[in-house]
Amino acid sequence: MLNTIDFDRSHITILIVDDTPENISILGEFLSPYKVKVALDGYKALHMLEEGLRPTLILLDIMMPGIDGYEVCRRIKNNSETKDIPVIFITALSELADKVKGFQSGAVDYITKPFNLAEVNSRINSHLGIAMYRRELEKSNELLEQKVKERTHELELAKEKAEEANRVKSHFLSLFSHEMRTPLAGIMGF
Repeated sequence: MLNTIDFDRSHITILIVDDTPENISILGEFLSPYKVKVALDGYKALHMLEEGLRPTLILLDIMMPGIDGYEVCRRIKNNSETKDIPVIFITALSELADKVKGFQSGAVDYITKPFNLAEVNSRINSHLGIAMYRRELEKSNELLEQKVKERTHELELAKEKAEEANRVKSHFLSLFSHEMRTPLAGIMGF
């Protein structure tokens, strides 16, 4: 089960993007085993990402001053450097249309406020587990690709050696054939 996955939380960064200090305080305290980064609006969050912050997960409010969470999520997902970071909306908007819009903008999950910390914990653990498995899969794919390249190179070298051996054999047989024909021609002539 993904909820029972064991990982070192101190190496996981979670970015909280919310303009309500109370929410940040509650979530920040609850998520204290993790590295927690905070942005009070969408522009600040995008700036932090542009500056190189690569959180493992983003908790994103929708209703914020400036640009809303939907637009922030779209920008995150349109950036090749940040597109794979899971985004969970955590918002007071609870209508089905809001949730659909959230998923359409690229979020992996949607939690409504007031939130239950046990639910937040379960959803974060699930998405962190998925993210960890995805990274492991990517590492395995990279390793397999490297092994395929190495094996292909080895096979190309073996093919070149076989072709050279075939050329040497053909040359030897043509010389041997020529050398054998000359004495045989004399014998056949008698």
